[in-house]
Amino acid sequence: MRTRPQKYKGWLREYRWFFLLEGLLAAGIFYVDLSLELGVAGGVLYVSLVLVALWARQKRYVWGAAVLGTLLTVLGYWLSPPGGEFWKVLLNRVISLLVIWATAFLCYLFKVSEEALGETYSQLEDQFKSLAKKDAELEFINRQLEEKVEERTKKLKTTNLFLEREVKKNLQANKELESMNVELKNFAHMVSHDLKEPLRGINYNAQWLQDEFGEVLEEKGRKFLSRLTHNTDRMYHLINDILQFAEVGNTEGLSVPVSSGELVESVVRVLVPQENIEIEIQQPLPEVNYPPVRLKQVFQNLIANGVRHFGKPAGKIVISCESQSQYWCFKVWDNGQGIDEKHFARIFEMFQSLDRKKSPDSTGIGLALVKKIVEQNGGDIQVESEFGEYTCFSFTVPKIVEQGEKQ
Repeated sequence: MRTRPQKYKGWLREYRWFFLLEGLLAAGIFYVDLSLELGVAGGVLYVSLVLVALWARQKRYVWGAAVLGTLLTVLGYWLSPPGGEFWKVLLNRVISLLVIWATAFLCYLFKVSEEALGETYSQLEDQFKSLAKKDAELEFINRQLEEKVEERTKKLKTTNLFLEREVKKNLQANKELESMNVELKNFAHMVSHDLKEPLRGINYNAQWLQDEFGEVLEEKGRKFLSRLTHNTDRMYHLINDILQFAEVGNTEGLSVPVSSGELVESVVRVLVPQENIEIEIQQPLPEVNYPPVRLKQVFQNLIANGVRHFGKPAGKIVISCESQSQYWCFKVWDNGQGIDEKHFARIFEMFQSLDRKKSPDSTGIGLALVKKIVEQNGGDIQVESEFGEYTCFSFTVPKIVEQGEKQ
């Protein structure tokens, strides 16, 4: 911390030239004032002391110069040689004092304005520096953003090229798949024809033998002929089911509005009646957009599956539907013997039948066909069951979107 003497020394060192100039100028003017008669307005020259004070940085020196000029003006009045009329001498001194203080006041206002301008300039300079700093920061950020945008653009270009190649590969794969599907369909028709023809012959001959020689044959022979006829019929149905499974998805543009209620009623009418099993249709069922043949296959297989594997003396099968956000959820429920949870995934696989002994006519393709039809038409199928209590198959169908809803 600076002591008072050190502070004064610094102050005198800073303003020594100002005080020296003020002192010399005051001495010179005072000497001139004393050399002139009182009638001459020599006191006006003390205004120069106030003007010199403008060079000082602090505005208080303006008042100090005015006080010094006033003292010298009064002192000069007393020490100057006599001359002139009294009222003129007094008026000259008064005018000199007025000019000194008027100049001091104007100089003070000038210094105040100068300080205000200095502060404004300092503030503007600080703002300019701040803006320059922010501009540099923005420029740095812009460079970083440009680098990031350039990097992202390169990555996007690379990704787009990769996606274009993948799309081309997928298109090519789809074309090859369509070609393979056509070949598979043709092959399935050819194989089914080649397999059905000898089966027809075997079935015809077995039926002929049974009709012509059934009475001659022993019980064991008649049983073998019956088993042969049954197995050929089962093989015939198996070939038809495989052909249907292969054809699912190959027919396009057949989705039309279908009344599911009427379709289910038609399916139930053609089923072999079971007196011990009641089939209930909870109307109204909605209109859906679906290939009619495929939807009929779904309900045929699900209802027939419930009848075939009911496993109880009597019971009930219920067909219902509930609305979800974007789907209709159809349910085929029965209170039959149920399915063990460990078999849920297996029942939708090809050639899987959980009760082959009790249902020898089952080909094991029905539920696999249902799953394929439902999924290829934008839906999903689930099974829920409690062994010994009930079974419920539920599948979803996308709702029909009206033109007004699209808009």
